[in-house]
Amino acid sequence: MIRSIARGVRRFLKGAGYAFLVLLPLVAVLASSVVGLAAQKPFGPAPAYADELPARPTHDPTKKTAVVVAGNQLTEVSDLLGPYEVLAASGGFNVYVVAPERKPSPVNPLPVYLCCAWMDLVPHYSFAEYDAAFGAPDLIVVPAIPQATPGNPDAAVLEWLRTRPDAHTVVLSICAGAKVVADAGLLAGHTATTQQLTMPYVVPAHAEVNWVRGVRYVDDGQVVSSAGVTAGVDATLYTVQRFFGRAKALETAARVGYPHTQFLDDPTWDAPPYSDSAWLPNLLRFGRSKIGLYLYDGVDEIALSSIADTYPRAFATDVLTVGRERSVIRTRFGLDLVPRHDLGSMPAVGRLLVPGTPDAAAAAAIERWGASSRATVERIHAGGGYAYDLALEDLARHETRPIASNAAHWIEYPTARLDLGTRDWSPAMVARPLALLVGGALAALLLGRRGRRAQGRLVPATA
Repeated sequence: MIRSIARGVRRFLKGAGYAFLVLLPLVAVLASSVVGLAAQKPFGPAPAYADELPARPTHDPTKKTAVVVAGNQLTEVSDLLGPYEVLAASGGFNVYVVAPERKPSPVNPLPVYLCCAWMDLVPHYSFAEYDAAFGAPDLIVVPAIPQATPGNPDAAVLEWLRTRPDAHTVVLSICAGAKVVADAGLLAGHTATTQQLTMPYVVPAHAEVNWVRGVRYVDDGQVVSSAGVTAGVDATLYTVQRFFGRAKALETAARVGYPHTQFLDDPTWDAPPYSDSAWLPNLLRFGRSKIGLYLYDGVDEIALSSIADTYPRAFATDVLTVGRERSVIRTRFGLDLVPRHDLGSMPAVGRLLVPGTPDAAAAAAIERWGASSRATVERIHAGGGYAYDLALEDLARHETRPIASNAAHWIEYPTARLDLGTRDWSPAMVARPLALLVGGALAALLLGRRGRRAQGRLVPATA
């Protein structure tokens, strides 16, 4: 009886060992990808930049003043660029970016483990410089600033928000920027919304706020708040309507090419469920592919953010920002950005995406570079249409429909009018795990054969 149990245990352990060998390559590659993401160092200063800071915009005293707050450690890219373009395109505001210090400061998609699409923003003013030059602004826009918490490097954002608004100032939070505004004490007693993925964190932390779901934005008097990421454009257009009327809001939407103006009438919108399952197979890749994102003078802010904030969400691609030189580029509406690479020193990329519609000089420069390199230069917005529509459709073509759809759900962008195709899987997505399992099975088989041969040599010969 005891020998029978012992043989059973040995067989079980032997089978478990072989199963472990079969799964080991797959688990090892998956673990390597997860560890690589966790090992990213998302916070910290921008790379050294020695050039002079750019000149500030000229102030027009006949216009209202809107301030977009940024952190020096990190600010969510679409949360900042989308509302900034809408406000500037309205023509009704002086629009300034302010931060604790006036120095190149990173902007990137959130959460931080998405890793790439880093570029650096030069604020127009530090808090102290703005306060010395102007009074309380008419509008303060607060994107997601993850280090704007007590004890962290951007905590100065909280203090400035507590002291800068006055009775006439409207505060507009974008996405997880609602947490920053709540941490500053400005949402107490108000009704507000935020990104659905942020709700589980802010609801228990700020019970003094009446949090609501199922809307693109909430207007609660002096405070307006948006849902996730791309809903910031809806909330900003609505805020333009509050200041200047419906005609101005519709004119601004047309100027930036925004197609979802129905939310000006009714902000109701249930965010589709987000699931990690769509992109998990991409963690089995042997290394990530690289896409270049070209920055040039006059680049459209929303077009730029549509690439920077979309492709990393496939968990398959690093997006590297690049310019003709690593110097300040000024966007369509006067935002100052610094790419992390220049064309001469950029790592090898498979594709170089050119956002928006560059002028002839910028187009010629990038085409010359493309002709002398192995990268494909692609102007994915050249056919016309809203930038996020085109970026998500391109992502679906290069990945799968579920991955593009899930990326849209993460940034809370409506997908009903998008053509994401019908491809729900790719051969490579299936081949990678199969190849890893087959490799593990072969290793287990070879090891088993060697074990049996060794056992045969140890069995004594019989007379």
